[in-house]
Amino acid sequence: MEALVKAGAFDAIEPNRASLAASLARPSSWPSRRSASPSRRGLFGGAEEAAAEAFELMRVPDWPERERLLAEKQSLGFYLSGHPFSEWKDEIRRVARTPLAELKPANEPQMAAGVIYGVAMKNSRRGRMAVLTLDDGTARLEVVVFGELFTRSAP
Repeated sequence: MEALVKAGAFDAIEPNRASLAASLARPSSWPSRRSASPSRRGLFGGAEEAAAEAFELMRVPDWPERERLLAEKQSLGFYLSGHPFSEWKDEIRRVARTPLAELKPANEPQMAAGVIYGVAMKNSRRGRMAVLTLDDGTARLEVVVFGELFTRSAP
């Protein structure tokens, strides 16, 4: 259930994912209370008893966008309802004007910006290097960062 809440599977029923997640701990005693009830009739009977025991969601503030996106990434492996780069896109586009999807090979240096989606460390003849997967919501691009630059910039 937790993974479904984080993925947004219940957004049509209740858009406040934080409220759903906080309420997940509460129902653990609810089914046992129902099964212990002497008036329990069965799957299709006893609607009035079920209505009397209606489940109430805990009301808590919704998750900020960053936390919601992180939860989606953890449960699905990708961002579904947005992208973390979107929050900074307007500010970053002042420096790195071209989205990753529109970058073309060129002989001059180009500015690129995005969220680091993955890091793979490799050894080469020139020493250790990192292959970063950069994602800006339009595309993913692999960027190679060699030895000394990577060591200085790693933190």
